[in-house]
Order: sequence, then C-alpha cells, then structure tokens
Amino acid sequence: MRLSLAATTISLALALSAGQLHASALVLTDTSEQLYRYDDSGNPYFSEAGISGEEATVHMMAGEAMPLGLVAELVVPDGWHINIPTKKVANMLVSVNGGKTWSHILREIAEKEKMYIGVDWTSKVVAIDASDSRKAQLVTGSTSDVAVNTIDRLPNYSETETKYKRAHRDNEARVIDSLQNSNNASVLSYADTLQRQKAERDQASRELAAKQELLAKTNQAARASVEESELKLGELTEQNMFAINEKARLERELEAARLQIDNLSGRLRVVGEGEDEELVAEDLFAQYERADVLPFNASFDYYIKGGYMDNIEYKTPATYIAKPNSLETIIRAWAEPLGFAVQWKTPVRHIVPQKLQFKGDLREASTELFSLFLPSDRPLNIYFYPDVGESGLIVVEDLNNQERSTPSLNWINQ
Repeated sequence: MRLSLAATTISLALALSAGQLHASALVLTDTSEQLYRYDDSGNPYFSEAGISGEEATVHMMAGEAMPLGLVAELVVPDGWHINIPTKKVANMLVSVNGGKTWSHILREIAEKEKMYIGVDWTSKVVAIDASDSRKAQLVTGSTSDVAVNTIDRLPNYSETETKYKRAHRDNEARVIDSLQNSNNASVLSYADTLQRQKAERDQASRELAAKQELLAKTNQAARASVEESELKLGELTEQNMFAINEKARLERELEAARLQIDNLSGRLRVVGEGEDEELVAEDLFAQYERADVLPFNASFDYYIKGGYMDNIEYKTPATYIAKPNSLETIIRAWAEPLGFAVQWKTPVRHIVPQKLQFKGDLREASTELFSLFLPSDRPLNIYFYPDVGESGLIVVEDLNNQERSTPSLNWINQ
C-alpha cells in the first residue's frame, strides 16, 4: 500500500507541474475585501497581507493524497520563502483542485483541510501550519518536529520523485523550444495563411462589437448620470423649501416667545441652596436658546416656569437639539452635560446642515441621528457603555468594521 501511494503521489505531482497554464493574473490583495472561513476561536484559516503587482500563475491541475510541502513547492512562485513548522505538517496529505491562481489554491487547501496558511505579498513569505484538531489527527512517527524554514529542506521526498520532477520539467522545456523553433514563416502553407487572415477578421469583428458594447454602456451611464443629477436637484429644491419653511416657523416661535417674555414680570424669584439668587426672564430665554438638551416639553413657557431646573439623565426622556455642525460636535454637546465621555474612533466627519430636533433619552436620540447617515458611503455606529468610567462612555466607529472594539478603559481612567 505504501508503494502504491508513493507512485500515485509521484504521478499526481507530475500532473500538477505539467498542468500549469502559462497565463497570468495581476495580484492586488486587500485583506478588508476578502471573505474568509474562521476556526472556533475566530482565527481565519487563510489570510493575506500586503499589496503586490506581480503576476500570479494560474494552475490547471488536480491531485489527491499529495504531501503538503510538495504542493507548496509546485505552486508557490520562485523567489518566495516557505515556512512549515514541522516535518509532520510538511508530509500531511492533501487534495488539490486547479483552475485558479496559486494563492487561491492555497486558500482552498487551508479552508478545506483546516490549515493555517498566511501569504505576505510584501515580504514574499508563505507560512503554513496545521490547526490543533489537524495536528491531533497526525500519526506519530519517528521524524522529529524540527522546523522547516525553506521548501528545499522538506524531508521524505524520495529521490524518485525528484528525478521525475526534473525530467518532466526538462522535457516540457524541450517541447516548448521545439514548438517555438518550428513556428517560422518558411513552413506556413497557403491554408495557414488563409486561416490566419480569417482569425484576424474575426478578431477585428470582436473588437468592433466590443467597442459598440462599450459605447452603448457609456451612453447608458450618461443617461443614468443625468437622471441622478435631476433627482438630486429635486431633492435639493425640496430641502431648500423645507429650510425656508423651517426658518419662518422658528421666526414665528421666536416672536411669540418675545411677546410672552414681555407679558411676564421683569424678574423671577428663585430659591437656591443656602442663598437666594435672581434670574432675569431675558437671561432664561438666552439660556433656553443656547441649550442643546431641553426638557421633553421643549416650550419656553414650560422652561421659564421651572423646566430649566429639570434634572436630565441618561434614561430621562428629553428634547435633543442638533444645531448645524459636525456630527462629533453635536454628540459631545449632548453627552458631556450628562457626564458621558466620548471616544470618536474614526476620521469620518459628517455634517448636519440644518437644525434638527429629536425626542427620547440620550441613546434613542443619538441612534436616530446616526441613522440619517446610513445611506452614506461611510456610515457610523455608536455604542453606549453607561457603567464605564465615572458616569458613562460613548464610542463611535465605522459601521464597516468587522469586529466591534472594546472601550479604552485606560483612557477613561486618565
């Protein structure tokens, strides 16, 4: 059985080398755009780092019961460094399916066999290791677990395998050279010339069809752009009308408040803790106008009759005013008077262009405000930690983050 398995491994290894398709694909890797499979601890079986402009060879092959180290040697390009921690891992038998670039072949092996494979495009290093579950399945042998740092030092590859690999590669090179040498104009027949001319006409037809298709797509994109511009113009017009009406409404409310102040007595008497102090109605109105957080009944009549003394906390229903400013400035203006610290962990700066009003507690008002920016290219998420720090903590991050970060307790305790 061992001899048969070795023979199968040799033949599949040769098929793997012979099946390379000499085409190439530009490798531009960005780990944030990949979807990976993870182990139970949340670690990806396959990971990539760095950006490379090198061309990755596409391999057309299939093989089973092949040593992992041999597969890595055959598919990883020359000039790359391969790290395999133990001989047992290097000799693990895996299956290979081709029709992909070499990095996608390694990714398929990693996720199928539950291996950890990392590709560093910048340093040109491939790191391969087995998961704990796979290591537990390895048969204990006499080979010591000595780290293998380069593929040239991988053990247990027989001289027969090496000889067949070299012979196959030499034969492949000779066949390619022979085909190139025989491809000259002196041996082309008249039929070959006609066939070449037909191929050129077909190519010209395909190029013309491609240009026509591109022109149609360009026209379609232009029409879509015009329609989108018209839609945005309509939205801006509607927003402008809303702003004009809102301004008129606020001016009416302001005038009504001024008339109400004129009808009140010039001074209000308020008893403080330990001493008396006088509050002028005009001063209360100025305080009312500056406030970012008002009682749930946001009328000035309620405010001047005692609403200014309401104690507003995290869970207290209130009126939150979003004045034209950055989103960060507005959240800080709401949170800090209630004793909440704010960690703004994103460079994104959204702007609220006009005055808005929200009803509810701090969490409800903030969530409703953030939801207005969900359709943007960079939506944000907000997390509340009412029991962190002296009074509470708010953390703001990009909604595109895959994992929710924890609040910085060291920062809070400073």
